[in-house]
Order: sequence, then structure tokens, then C-alpha cells
Amino acid sequence: AKMNENILPSSLRNGLSDKVYLKRKNSAYELQYIIADLVAEETYDKVHTIIMNIKVDYLHSVNKYERAGGLIAYSAIVLGTGLNSIHRFMDEIIPPIIHCFDDPEARNRYYACESLYNIAGIIDTMILDYIGEIFHGLCKLYADPDDDVILGVQIVDRIIKEILTSEEINIDLFIPLLSERIQIHDQGCRQFLIGWVMFLDSIPNVDLIRHLPKFLDGLFKMLSSDEEDIRRNVDSCLDSFLTQIKQSAISWEDKSLWNTDEFESEMVRPPIIDYGQVTEITLHHCVSQDQYTSLTSLLWISELIKIGKEQLLSKITQMVLQVLKCTFYKSARIIQEASSVFDSILGLAKSTPWDIDINFEELEMLLDLLENEEAVSIRRGILQFNIVLQSKHPKQMFEMFEFFITPLLNILHQSEEEVSYYIIELLSKIAGENEIYFTQLMQALFDHLSRNMELMDSHGRLVIDCLCKFGDPEEVFHVCANILEFYNPLFSGKIISILNDLLFTSDLLFPLRKKIRMLDSEEHINLFIDLYRSWCNDINSVLSICFLSKSYKLAYSLIINCGPIEIPNHILDRMNTLIYFLESPILTSLRLHLIEPDKYPNLLRCMYGLLAFLPQDEYFSILSNRMDSISPVGILNMLPTEGIHEDALGIDYEDLINHFVQVQKIQSKYYFAEQRKKMMREGRISEHEMFRL
Repeated sequence: AKMNENILPSSLRNGLSDKVYLKRKNSAYELQYIIADLVAEETYDKVHTIIMNIKVDYLHSVNKYERAGGLIAYSAIVLGTGLNSIHRFMDEIIPPIIHCFDDPEARNRYYACESLYNIAGIIDTMILDYIGEIFHGLCKLYADPDDDVILGVQIVDRIIKEILTSEEINIDLFIPLLSERIQIHDQGCRQFLIGWVMFLDSIPNVDLIRHLPKFLDGLFKMLSSDEEDIRRNVDSCLDSFLTQIKQSAISWEDKSLWNTDEFESEMVRPPIIDYGQVTEITLHHCVSQDQYTSLTSLLWISELIKIGKEQLLSKITQMVLQVLKCTFYKSARIIQEASSVFDSILGLAKSTPWDIDINFEELEMLLDLLENEEAVSIRRGILQFNIVLQSKHPKQMFEMFEFFITPLLNILHQSEEEVSYYIIELLSKIAGENEIYFTQLMQALFDHLSRNMELMDSHGRLVIDCLCKFGDPEEVFHVCANILEFYNPLFSGKIISILNDLLFTSDLLFPLRKKIRMLDSEEHINLFIDLYRSWCNDINSVLSICFLSKSYKLAYSLIINCGPIEIPNHILDRMNTLIYFLESPILTSLRLHLIEPDKYPNLLRCMYGLLAFLPQDEYFSILSNRMDSISPVGILNMLPTEGIHEDALGIDYEDLINHFVQVQKIQSKYYFAEQRKKMMREGRISEHEMFRL
């Protein structure tokens, strides 16, 4: 429908659609006076008609000049209506102008901004009734490619902020506007949004930080912007928020700062911040490819740990997951910062009482990362955290023992020694809650090591050492004595050799050494016999505990019975360890017994027997020099057959000797069979020759 000609003259209508801006402007002035007269006459229906017809005939026109005329006409209508009556027509004027922000002509988009600016200057705070639509429109226009349009947007943005500063702002109205658009990637829109965040944060009595989780993620994403101004402004913004968080935490903890007379008033309380939610948002940006974003998020997490404390326990597994990933970053600075933050996380976990259950799904994510990520820093950190978890929740971790053992053993063979140490520590502490589980752990470890002898050679000593350190050492020896008979002789011999080395060198084993040395009760005797039967898998080890227990007659019998058995060279080569033990402080009493041959004749025989076994190397010289300093070999013919107290313990030595002989025969047979298989694999002998051998 065309405009009612009885209301507006044709010259005015033509002037509003003219190509020349000055003619459109003059027609607008004329329209302003017409509107003023109609308002004075209170003929508001005619004003409504004019507004609607301008909307239809001009703002909706395909002609760009007519649309431009419609915009300037609306400004004139507002001027003519005046403040007392404009409220009647605002819903018909403001939305169509905002709609023109989408005009295809850049000049008209600028005119829309100019028109809104002029109207805002007239109606002042009433414009805030449309703040949502205006905010949305301005945000879009900040991405406009036309410089004049951007200039127009900026002047509207500025006047809206000026109006807001004179009013008490309802911050809840703006938060949805920010949170809906904060993820926009356009640089112009980002500038607009950052400007509004900084503006709102600068207004006194506006508690913006309480709503921080609703737009924090978008701020962190802007840190990686290509625009330096955006990065600088976002960094300043984030720094301000972090400072406020720290200050609010101090205020909340220091009760002397509270206004106790008005305690019930929210105005005197520090802002309420959901530290857990803020931390969760921040964690996502730790692993950002942008170095500065990653560093900033790590700084936030470090401060949040200090502030949030027990409030962050529900997020602690997530913190471990994300922060540890940063320890494998390319930047040395990020690695250093991430390591420091991880130490803070561990400190929080250790020092804070836990009243929450372990999250199984999050724990599973940690183990998946442990299995799939080979970085030492990540594996070490996950294991350290789980060790802390075990100390806080021993019962829950014990119930998940079977969940842990398989993946941890799977990575044992591919781990650095430090990581392997933590694996055994964790498993030992979990299984240490139950004797059956501890036995199961040792069986699983031995199964794993026996299937991979390279792993046994590289990690065997570490495994046994950790088991003794983090479990009950005597229990470790007992379990070994009971289960090693089920493994191949070579493997059992290696395990026994390691256990024996620990027995003679570790301070942890002092109580066990004392029991074996004394043999003054049935319990101690049974302990010696149990160990002896397994220790027979290694000649050096079984002789060592015989010497430790002062069972010299038994030791001499074992040496004599080795004669008919073909002992492999590698066993003889390892006898230097036995000589080392003989010269150690632990066997000082043995060396003193050497000067009492009448009391301990079999000890002297043992020493000369060992000399007969040893190749003539430096260890032969060590023992030979020791014996030369005590007595000549001829004294052997004058020694008594039995020494004092040799049989007073009631031990069936014959049975022990027979057991030793049987085990050594099995050891020898197994060793040489394995050697023949190895030679066949290497092509040094044929299958026929192997069976003949």
C-alpha cells in the first residue's frame, strides 16, 4: 500500500527517496514538524499510520535511496514526537532500524547506525529496553568489511555504554548476551565483545566475576588470536579477573574484614565463585597449541589450587590428565611450569583430607594414557598420583587391584627404570593390604619376568628391591620360597641370586638376617629350611645362607657333593659374589671362626673347598691370602671330624643335602638343554646333532 497522500505532501515523499542526501535531509526536517503538529493535536493514529507506511514504502523498498530516506525519516519522527509521547511508538521504530543493520548496502548500514545513535541521544535510557537486539546487531556489524560502517557501530556502542553508566545495571541481562556470542571467531566481533567485558568489569558494584564461568572459555580462546590488540586486551582482562579471584579469597578467609553488623547482606560478602567450574574450563586450554594460552591456563590452575584447595578435589584427576600432557610440550618453559603445577596438584592431594570416592571412569582414563603415552614424565606423574590415591583410599584401591595389575605389567618391559620403580611401588602398596593379593602380585610379576628373560635381566633386581622396600621383606622371601619351584630352574636361580644379594646388602633385611644367623627357635629353623630349599637353585646363594647360619658342616657337604655335578661356567664365574660376602662386615663372625679350627673344622674345609672350585683370578687370590694368613693347609689332617654344636639344632642335614643334589642336577640338565637349543637356533648344530648330544 502507498502512503496516504492526504497526510504527507507528495513533495515530501519524493524528497525522502531522492538520490541526493541533502534533499532527503530537508524532507526529514519537514516531516519532523508535521509529526510535532500531529502529536500536539494528539492525533496519534495518524502518526502510527505515517510510521507504518514509511516502513512499508521506504524501509522495505528495493530502492536503496528509499531505504536511506526511511531511516532518516524515523529519526525525524522521534525528534518530532518528543520525550513525552515517544513511548507510544518505540516498538514500531527501534526494531525496524535494527533490522536495517542487515541492509545489503554498506551506506544504508551506516545510516542505520547514525539513525539509532540520534534516537538514543534523544530517548536516553528508554533505548535500554532494546539492549538485547541492539547488542546482537552491533556484534554482527563489528564484522562488517566497510570502514564507515565500523565507525558508525563504534559511535552507537559508545553512546549505549554512556547511557548504561548512568543507570544501575542488571548484570544478569548481559550475561546471556556475552555467553551466546563469546565463541565467535571473527576478529571484529571479538574486539566488540572484549570491549564489553572490560566495560562491565570496570563498573563499580557490578559483580561480573560471579558469572565468569559463562564466558571464560571464549576469553581463553581469544588469547590465540592473530590480532595483537585482542591478545593484549584479553590478557589484561584475564589478569584482572584472576586478581579479583585472589582478592575475594583473601577477603573470605579473613573474617576480620567482614562487616559483621551487616553479615546477612550479600553486598558485604565476597563474590561467590565456583572454583571447580572455573578450573575445569581452564584445564581445556592447558594443551592448547598456542604457547601463551597454555602458559596462561597453567598460571590460572596454579593460583586456583592455592585458593580452591579442597573444593578442587572433585577435579583433581582431570587436572592430572591435562597438566601432565603439558610436561611433554615442545617448549621448555611450559614443561617447567607444568611440572611445577603438577607438584602443586600432588601437594594438594597429599595435604587435603578426602571425603569423596575415587571416580572409576577418570581412573580408567589415567591408565589408558599411561598405556598409550610413552613419555616418562607423563607415566611417572600418573603413577605418583595413583600412589597418593592409594594412601588416601587404600580400601578402594585394593578393590581395584585386578584392574591395575594387567595394564601396569604390560608397560613394565617398555618403561624406564624410574617408571618401573613407581609401577612396583604402586602395585606393592595396593597388594600389601592383603597377603593373598601380595602372593598373586609376585606370581604375576614372576610370570611376566619368566616369559621375558631380557626384562628379567634389566628389571629383575629393581622388581625384587621394590617389593622388599614397599612390602614386608620377610613376606617377599617367604612367598619366593614357596612359588619359585614352579618356574624354570634358570629363572629361579636368577631370582634367588637377587634375593640373596639383598639379604647380604640391604638394611631392610637386618631382622631377617638376624633370624637366620641365630637359629635359636623352631620358627627360625623352619625359616632357614624354607629358604634353603629354594636357595638350592643357586650354589652361591645356598652356601651364603649356610655360612650366615653357621651351618658349616652342611656347607662343606654341599661343596663336596658339587664334585660329580657338571656345574656351568657362568655359575662358577658368579662365585666372586660369594667371596665378596665372605669379606663383608656381615660375615665378620665367620672370619673370626677361622682362627678357631678346633671348634669349626668344617668351616676351614669349606674355605679350601672353595679354593678348589674357584678359577685362579683376583677372587681366588683374595680367599687364598685370607687362608694363608690363618693356617697352612696341612692343618686339615689334624682337624676333628665334627665341630661343637654342629648337630645340636636337630636339622636333618641328609635330607637337605639330597635336596641340593637333586636341584643342582635339574639345574645342570636344564641349562645344557637350553644351550643346545640356542646352538640349533643359531645354526651351529643340526636337529639330529642336538638329539644325539
